[in-house]
Amino acid sequence: MSTTAGVTGGSSYAADLIDGLDVCCKRSAGTLGNTHQIGSFLEKLGTLRGEYAAKSLALLKIYGHKKLLANNTLDGTVRTAMEVVIVDLETVANHELIFAKQLQEISNRVRDFVHANEAKQKKLEADGKRVESNVFEQLGVFKRKRAHYLKVFQEVELSQQEFQKAQDSFTTNAQTQSRISTRASRAAALGTQAEQEYRDALQQTNDTQTEWYTKNMPQLLVAFQGLEEDRICFVQQTLKEYSHALLELSNTFKKAGCSSESSVLQIDSNTDVAGFVAANKTHVTVPPPLLYEAYTARCCEPPLVGCVEPYLPGTPKDTQEWGLSDSDESLPLHDRRCKLTEQHNSIAKHIMYESHQVDRLEALLRCSGNDPISVQKAQLYLTESKQKLAAFKSALALVQSQLPALEAIDPPLKEPVSQAPASHICVRALSDYTASCPTELSFSAGDTFTVTDQGDPNGFWYATTHNNQAGFIPPKWVRVVTSPDCE
Repeated sequence: MSTTAGVTGGSSYAADLIDGLDVCCKRSAGTLGNTHQIGSFLEKLGTLRGEYAAKSLALLKIYGHKKLLANNTLDGTVRTAMEVVIVDLETVANHELIFAKQLQEISNRVRDFVHANEAKQKKLEADGKRVESNVFEQLGVFKRKRAHYLKVFQEVELSQQEFQKAQDSFTTNAQTQSRISTRASRAAALGTQAEQEYRDALQQTNDTQTEWYTKNMPQLLVAFQGLEEDRICFVQQTLKEYSHALLELSNTFKKAGCSSESSVLQIDSNTDVAGFVAANKTHVTVPPPLLYEAYTARCCEPPLVGCVEPYLPGTPKDTQEWGLSDSDESLPLHDRRCKLTEQHNSIAKHIMYESHQVDRLEALLRCSGNDPISVQKAQLYLTESKQKLAAFKSALALVQSQLPALEAIDPPLKEPVSQAPASHICVRALSDYTASCPTELSFSAGDTFTVTDQGDPNGFWYATTHNNQAGFIPPKWVRVVTSPDCE
């Protein structure tokens, strides 16, 4: 165990940590715990490096030798370079195994060191508590003897005062004076004894305390300092061993890298291409050009690939009447307005669908130019969709012309946000957007909407603005916000 006078600048436990035995005990226990953690870290690191090395060797065996090098298509200078690379990687992996074993050995030494020094630390702590307990016990004896001495001498003083008072009194008889004198003499004897015991306790306490502070405690503090210095030196030596092992591993990596680089630089595309061509020359000449074959009708009609049937389930019949008729005049204003609003929403959805259907059919025509049957069928569907789209737009214009007059007379109630249906959500525009058809809404960044329907088959949402404008919006241009933001 090291017993040097100090760690830095002449400082020492014995000179500068008087009455710091408890601090030294805690420090020693804590630093040994830290040293144990260093050993555990190196052990875990060694385990990981060992697993990595083992898996690397298995990978090199399975893929390097059994697949890459066993493949006949790997040839020429590339094969030569890969053989060198695989051998170098095996060298590195084997050295990784050595490094992992070194880390395991270092961690074992750390564990043994911590175990031995924990026993020393616990013994020093027990010795310190035992001696310190003796000092405290002696101090307790001293305090009790001093208190007894003061109490007895107070009784002596009272006895002397009583005896003096009896002598000065002419009325006190001889028998009483004798009794008082005897009591005073007995008190004086007890006082003398108490004083001697007090002096003896004082001397013993001073001797015990002097021995504790000048001998026992310094010895314990020096021993704790020695434990700490030994621990620091051991940790330093442990990390040196780790650093040296790591440097050896680094040198192996460096050598392997230089060897692989040298072999890679020998790869030559001209050499490899020439070798492959020489071994696999086909001696085939260029074939003549193909002749044009005119289209002839086929007995069966191919399906219209990519065409989606343009009929929307639930589409109203062409004979459906839109807007308000004469028979609706008897309905209350609120019912007429609700009817127009429902028609407006339904027509808007159909226009959105037919618009996207027209776009898909036009795209299909552009890519079906070589298939007359598909083109003819797509044109028929396109004409029908355009007719439906025009009819729906006319119906929308009719409803939009009738709806404002009713809303002016019977404006829609704006329900509180807290009472909105659970399926309605509030959204805010992330950027500006320009509508691509009459049923869509154009908006600017920051505008808010209440989404009332997310079931459009084309992925659009149906929403209304704060001034009751309604239409479709693209979900990617908005984000969901809290309901009060839509007010």
